[in-house]
Amino acid sequence: MEPTLTGTVPQPVTPYQSNPFALIWDGFRSLGANVGPLILLFLISIAVVIAFIPGIAVIALGHSQMTNILIGSALIFAALVVAVVIGVRIFAVGVLLYMSNAQGKKVEFGELYAMGKPFALRLAGLSLLMGFIFFGGFLLFIIPGILFIYWFTMAPYVLVDQNCSITEALGRSKAMVKGHGWEVYGFLATYSLISALENIPVIGSLISLVLGYAYGSANALRYFQLRDHAEANKPTGPVSGWNYGVIIGVSVLIVAFIAFFIYTISQPNSNSTY
Repeated sequence: MEPTLTGTVPQPVTPYQSNPFALIWDGFRSLGANVGPLILLFLISIAVVIAFIPGIAVIALGHSQMTNILIGSALIFAALVVAVVIGVRIFAVGVLLYMSNAQGKKVEFGELYAMGKPFALRLAGLSLLMGFIFFGGFLLFIIPGILFIYWFTMAPYVLVDQNCSITEALGRSKAMVKGHGWEVYGFLATYSLISALENIPVIGSLISLVLGYAYGSANALRYFQLRDHAEANKPTGPVSGWNYGVIIGVSVLIVAFIAFFIYTISQPNSNSTY
């Protein structure tokens, strides 16, 4: 029997955290439980990207154009196949790693790889389906896409923890977050706001990497908190005012950016010749 994380947390990992900044901080602190697997996960991701370089180099630097295009394309295709095969398993490892961090459970990479086997294809299918749903939703005047993000944000964790099908994971995620819209959007808005730090020269990439891992672990924390409070039939308490503030602040920034963009493109070109 493959080991899983199902049912390993009978009580809330931490008291329910409504403050989005505190939740992300909790996610950041949880990374210390499994630094080794995090580093290995990062190195594998880098290796997959590097695998595309030979094919691109052959096409770009070769002298015999047609031959190099054929050889380079074959190398790129081979790298793509490897990336898909590895990516399916690594995505499952990532979800399980975030859940382990949220539980404060120390695990080895090999354990995560074994635990991910029963979920890998379903998680890959879920990821693709969610991508199509979000993309389609944003094409339909944006609002449906925003709603779908709210409904299905917990679906990967539901699928693993409850060992259910893709459609069941989507449905249970929607039911789980009902009544927590401000907190879900507040968390996403806070993450978007903090992501501005990624633009800092030199260290921006490192910040992006750590922040992404912290986001995944924090979202897993939110999942366990929602699940365990629901199972215990305990209210999660009032919504932190930070959620309202961050959502309003980010919304104002987005509107200001759109207004500035529209104003800029509507101005006549000063270099035009009349």
